[in-house]
Amino acid sequence: MHILITRPQDDAADLKASIEALGCRVSLAPLIRIDLQVIPKRALDGLGALVATSRNGLKALAQSPALPHAKQRTLYAVGAATAELGRQIGFETVIAGPGTAAGLVPLIAGDRLAMAGGNGASVRGKVHVGNETKPDNFAYRWSLNYLVAID
Repeated sequence: MHILITRPQDDAADLKASIEALGCRVSLAPLIRIDLQVIPKRALDGLGALVATSRNGLKALAQSPALPHAKQRTLYAVGAATAELGRQIGFETVIAGPGTAAGLVPLIAGDRLAMAGGNGASVRGKVHVGNETKPDNFAYRWSLNYLVAID
């Protein structure tokens, strides 16, 4: 069987190796490119928590001057892989969600410490699909951390 992987080049290598290990022939044909953006330190002013709905948002944060300030906050990660990357780049308090942004809402709403701060930011990209959801009484802003480019 021949499998075509269209993920961005940087994210495709592990998947390609896993599929090849199953005995399949694999070709890479990335349809998009991820361009990470620098996150300024001031982007985190006044925030009690961060919400990561993408590993790419955390990759951008990892190369930015905002990282030392970000690591002091609670990180809500969309799923296990994003949570693991958050731990790898130095977050001490990481709460993993069920794999969807909507699934994070009850976790954030149920966290009294995060709600006491009352403010959060999402690290994500320019392309976002789906409805904005957030707990009531939770101020929310997002920071542009990467661009999705179609080559």
